[in-house]
Amino acid sequence: MKERIDISFAPEETFDVPLKQKEATVEAVTAQGPDMPLPPTKEELAAAKETRAKQDKNALEKIRTELGISLQPAVPSNLEERQQEMSENTPRPELIRHPDESQSSFLFRSASAVTEAIRAERGGDLTFDAQRITERDLSPKAKEIIAQVTVEARKHATAERQIDNSGTLRSIEQSIGVNIKEATTEGEFERTERGRKLFEIQPDKGSSAKRETYWNTLFFPYNTEDTRALAREMFTNKTIVLLGGGQARLKEEMSTHGITPKEVLNVDPFVSTPEAGADPVVPMSATDERLPETVRERGVEKADEIWAEYSVPAYLKNPAEITSLFQNIAALLAENGSARIWPLEVSNGSEEDIQLRKKALMEAIKRLDASGQYELTKFDAAGRAGILLRKRADESQEK
Repeated sequence: MKERIDISFAPEETFDVPLKQKEATVEAVTAQGPDMPLPPTKEELAAAKETRAKQDKNALEKIRTELGISLQPAVPSNLEERQQEMSENTPRPELIRHPDESQSSFLFRSASAVTEAIRAERGGDLTFDAQRITERDLSPKAKEIIAQVTVEARKHATAERQIDNSGTLRSIEQSIGVNIKEATTEGEFERTERGRKLFEIQPDKGSSAKRETYWNTLFFPYNTEDTRALAREMFTNKTIVLLGGGQARLKEEMSTHGITPKEVLNVDPFVSTPEAGADPVVPMSATDERLPETVRERGVEKADEIWAEYSVPAYLKNPAEITSLFQNIAALLAENGSARIWPLEVSNGSEEDIQLRKKALMEAIKRLDASGQYELTKFDAAGRAGILLRKRADESQEK
């Protein structure tokens, strides 16, 4: 039996000797005695290190040969690759819909996680703006993440979460903004965005309109083939009522994407003559107490979706009108329907007027909450807050 041979080596010697590069220092060292050697140079240190490494390598190979040990090539481990692959294929918690979460709430919640992932993919680009991005500017990886969100959004909730809007109410109250734009006549409103699209960004309509569409402010910030397919399922055979939609042509635009809503009706007192192809107009204020009856006369009993996009309450001056607005929304909205208001703002004015309008807005929302029938969600889009009012089915009537 061969005697075990210790093939370990002593720690490598180091030549940590300070170099004396200045002439005065060298002279001082030499002056200590004629036999004292000068410190090694950098080149000498490097050469000595290389020589020692070769000696160690040759000695180790010689010992292996004597012992009959063959050096097998190292098998590269793909553990890190597998971990990376698992990490990429494992959905982030923010992108998974909760069993008791509504579809709209999930879309709002997942939006920020999607944007964060896209920013990280772009090297932490903090200037990235989801509302300005187009489908062709998204990478395949970004589109894959968005597709994953649409799959989760299609899942049916297995339970309705208990309604508790207390935290949302506080957040809403803290998020109410002020609309600095002024418009009270049809001519003044014509200078605002009056032909907002469902999906299409309009680069020639001013800086804000470049990025604000009904989809990316009221539903989800990204417009892709997968999200349009989801929208097709959400809007087909649904009744949609716009509040202050101007000369919108949503039904016409929807048809180009295979979306066939039951009806799209536009409530706007500042459209005297609708353009050809525009959605049908009910020429009255969204605050008019006769609105629910008038809409019924137009063949619309209830609305599955009510959209107020930069219209009300942002332009309402009278606090009483804000109260009437939400009464009409409650009367028009179908069970399991949603009212979406963006941005969450009141009209400008004196500080006293602003506070009165904010108070009326909060009181109107709290009255809906007190009914126990509404799920409230505050969301953010294009740098401004918005609110979702989802009217749940009346359980007492069902029983």
